[in-house]
Amino acid sequence: MRSDLSQLPDIGDWPSLLDVLPARIQADVRAGRYQGDLSAAMREAVETGRDFTIPAGTYPIAGGIIEMRKPGQRIVGTGGLLRRLPLRDGVGLLVSAADVVIYNLRMDGTAAAVENNQINDMVRVVGDGCTLVDLLVHGAWGSNLRLDGVRNCHVVRPVLTDAYQNNLLICNAPTQDIRIDNPICHRTVTQNNIFVTASDASTNNGHSIFRVTINNPLCTDAGDTAIELGYHSFDCTVEGGRVVNSYHPGLLQRDGRRNRWIGTIVENKKLSEQHGDYDGVAVVPQWEAPSWDSDSEFNGIVVKGQSRRAAYYWGQSGIRRINCVADAFALGDGPVRAGPNRIGSGDMKAGAVSRILFRGGAVRGYAIGDNWNYDSRPYDRADCLTDGVVFEQCAQILNCYNIAPKHSAIINNTGKDNIVNEIMLLAARLWPSDDNPDVGLTYYNNSFSGSSGQQRLMILLPPGAPPVEGLLLSRNSRFLRIAPDRPTVVDICDTAGLYSIYAETMRINFTLAASASGISLLGSPKVSGSGSGKNDFHIAVENGKLLLHQQNAQNGARWIHISGPGIRGIANAGTT
Repeated sequence: MRSDLSQLPDIGDWPSLLDVLPARIQADVRAGRYQGDLSAAMREAVETGRDFTIPAGTYPIAGGIIEMRKPGQRIVGTGGLLRRLPLRDGVGLLVSAADVVIYNLRMDGTAAAVENNQINDMVRVVGDGCTLVDLLVHGAWGSNLRLDGVRNCHVVRPVLTDAYQNNLLICNAPTQDIRIDNPICHRTVTQNNIFVTASDASTNNGHSIFRVTINNPLCTDAGDTAIELGYHSFDCTVEGGRVVNSYHPGLLQRDGRRNRWIGTIVENKKLSEQHGDYDGVAVVPQWEAPSWDSDSEFNGIVVKGQSRRAAYYWGQSGIRRINCVADAFALGDGPVRAGPNRIGSGDMKAGAVSRILFRGGAVRGYAIGDNWNYDSRPYDRADCLTDGVVFEQCAQILNCYNIAPKHSAIINNTGKDNIVNEIMLLAARLWPSDDNPDVGLTYYNNSFSGSSGQQRLMILLPPGAPPVEGLLLSRNSRFLRIAPDRPTVVDICDTAGLYSIYAETMRINFTLAASASGISLLGSPKVSGSGSGKNDFHIAVENGKLLLHQQNAQNGARWIHISGPGIRGIANAGTT
């Protein structure tokens, strides 16, 4: 890609498009009065292969005629406007040669067309290595600018407005190494402001595109999505900028992988203008399954205003949300701060997804701060983590209803002034079994405070479950399977102290003491509660390790929860 695009090339004695026009019409062209078709003149200019300028004036053209086929040719607009003629369908300008450079080209595609689809793209680039600087395109009945199957192209400061389909479409293999700097995209009728996809026809073609960078975009009023990294867009980056008033999500990823979204501000539509499933940011399947490993990161994104369904909606796996904010109050039309009128989720895990990391940042003013279950159906949640998040003025802090967390964790979070300090774990499957041995939710170092007189934090557990300390894991607890045929050996790191075992509704407390001869059991274990085989559970210490034995074979193997200062929790709980 070209390194210095801040200066126009020295146009010196370059010929101009006016030079190929008859003298008798040049004045009318300059004044914008000429109504004829100048496609032939434009085609003549590009067919020479020489560099040329497009001076001030209006140049009517028909679609489907002008193609740049000479490698390295340069065009510099110096005030001229190419305007497509009514009902003359076809691509306005096709760039098929490599290394073409275009500066300051202005095009208008608003005249009536027969068809409103890709036939009427205004600028279509299919040649590699092209550079477009300060392109201004308005009103295409297809897409304003389409980069199709190209490599090593650079587009700088394009202004693309009022397309029927997409303002900017980057599509189809072997597209790779594309950079778009400071794009401005306003208004589309049916599709996206910026759409990146390996399949412009939205078919499952198995192709992929790579390394598209969108830097500092400004996108407003999309008929669909502001910026979409669509089907099989890999290793792409969207950084900075702002997107405003999209009909569908401001930022959307579908079947992508290893993408990075960094520091973009999403300003939602007013709640009254949102449809029922509106999300500020979303990752959703197109052709791949929810288990598709996106391996993608959203870092420093800010969603402003309410979201009817979710500020961040994760419908595919392998997502890292880091230091992102969802602020329902940010645009001034959010819920009343002191009232209960909250809607949507600050973060939503939807469907059979796993490996969702939610670290840092804040959620303010949503009905549910962190929602692990969007439709109340039973789901597994493997390797999910909510870590170091601030929840403020939400109706409910966290919902884990009817899920089976596996190696997952909720740690180091804080909150204040939430309407109900509540963590919903009803119907959650939190105790492992031989069929589901990896179940376990690590919960520790969370601090939620409320307004004066507000109720204390409530953790709503399944009926008949052990108390919180016997059901949720910490840094010093874990689940173990105890078999009747042989003792289970537990490494306690030679650490004395009080230990507890929960097995169903039975609790056993015992103390390990340190002496010159090592660690030993101090007194007899104290058993409380009820449960089958409570008198058959044997505890011993040998060679600095704990031995647990279910002595009565008739009671079979059982899962227990053990905690104490020498117990080490599962090291990879909640990591992604």
